[in-house]
Amino acid sequence: MNIRDRLVALALEHENSGPGMGEVARKRYVELLQSPDPADRTPQAVAYFADPRTSSCALTVRGLWRRAGLVHALLGAYYLPERIGHAVLDLLTIAREAGAYMDGHALARLPGTTGAYVPQVGDMGYVAAPEHVFTVIAVEPSASGYQLTTIDGGQLVAGQQAITRRFRVWRRGGALLTDVPRYGGAVKQVMGMVDVSRLPFPAPSPCSAAAA
Repeated sequence: MNIRDRLVALALEHENSGPGMGEVARKRYVELLQSPDPADRTPQAVAYFADPRTSSCALTVRGLWRRAGLVHALLGAYYLPERIGHAVLDLLTIAREAGAYMDGHALARLPGTTGAYVPQVGDMGYVAAPEHVFTVIAVEPSASGYQLTTIDGGQLVAGQQAITRRFRVWRRGGALLTDVPRYGGAVKQVMGMVDVSRLPFPAPSPCSAAAA
């Protein structure tokens, strides 16, 4: 299984997770957001991750990358004064270090033209403002851009944070694509995307490669 398929599978495993969706879904949600570091395992940290005021969009992506095997200092403990509030920046920093960040101008170019980047499954989308990130699980080209299916943290279900499936259209019409969520939500600009194939994920073991 390649890294794109692995990230899609992990995202689908955590779809419909959140504190307001039952105890099993709450546990699955908090465990994804936590790192193995003891700082993220204290009762105070658990309460923080389950708090409806703690936006979980970037924490969800962090958890998926970590579960897929990515090792980086910025994916360690989050429940620390110097880390809280930096989840999106951490992901962008990791991507830029690896040469994996594709800016919005590359995405807005027509496929096949110089410097263009076409979204792919497993990639992280980055839109603003306000900032929001998510994992792409399906992409379909359209006449005006792309239709995307994504798994997003930071969604509200019964007043609680949750990880759910979203549908969005990325439309051309300027220097940047416009992110238009279907079924409600703020229209934003597409600031960039992370090409996860360029991140330093470990190579699959021979057994897992054969299974794929």
